[in-house]
Amino acid sequence: LEQGRDVFAVPANIYNQASAGTNHLIQEGAKLVTNEQDILDELNIRYQKRQIITTTQQIAPNTPKEQLIFDLLTTDPVHVDELVRLSNLPTPEVIGILTILELKGLAETTAPMQYSRTRILN
Repeated sequence: LEQGRDVFAVPANIYNQASAGTNHLIQEGAKLVTNEQDILDELNIRYQKRQIITTTQQIAPNTPKEQLIFDLLTTDPVHVDELVRLSNLPTPEVIGILTILELKGLAETTAPMQYSRTRILN
């Protein structure tokens, strides 16, 4: 601010000590930001959001083992250990298959070592 530069700050919880810095900047004249449009408006940048509609195509599992792991997944998180137990496959192989399913958009990590089917596909 002292150098005449635009300063933007996102307001934060007033009861959290870690928020004191950004809240102080706002008190001192920084521009309050609640979304990206606030910055664009302040800098006089015209930008129209274009709604991008994409079609997610399901990429079928390529191997019987991929299909097995995919079939064991639901929308509820399943721990890797449970997938290993149910599939009778070694842990490294299950993790590798899960990675492939994630890359294909068929599975997602929901918590550490827990996976589920991608919600969009169900």
